[in-house]
Amino acid sequence: MENNKKKNKGFTLIEILGVLAILAILVAMVVPKIGGFTNQAKKSVDTVAQNTIQKALTFSLLNDEIKLADDSTEGVITIKKGGSVEVTDLTINGEEDTDGAKATVLLTELLGKDFYPKSDDFDSFKITISENDNIKVELIKKDDTKSTNKEDEKDSKTGESTDS
Repeated sequence: MENNKKKNKGFTLIEILGVLAILAILVAMVVPKIGGFTNQAKKSVDTVAQNTIQKALTFSLLNDEIKLADDSTEGVITIKKGGSVEVTDLTINGEEDTDGAKATVLLTELLGKDFYPKSDDFDSFKITISENDNIKVELIKKDDTKSTNKEDEKDSKTGESTDS
């Protein structure tokens, strides 16, 4: 009679399904939290990039690679998510840049090829260069409200403070 008894080894299907259900619940709780950390890290990268863009363009102003167009008091470079660049009232290396191609080449040389905003919260960088060579770099939110600014407090040519 002892031969008729089978020894059960291993787990039943119900036990395995129970473990899988518990694991699925744990994964469902953890994944959204990790996603939040990812976007927060991207925001930090954008803030660092904002500062880097300002320093790189200050360097370009000092080397006369970027100048205001004739009769302009302010020039703007807009770097949109995905890498498209728009330029208004600036010359790049002595030439007018109507389609952003020259600015794209210059920015790629200075910053590498991935110089656009990474965070899901921001749509673009807006860089404003004034006639006294002050540079203001802004991260623009998707709803077109300004988020954070990095403004050069010194004239990039003389190094003197521009505050009154």
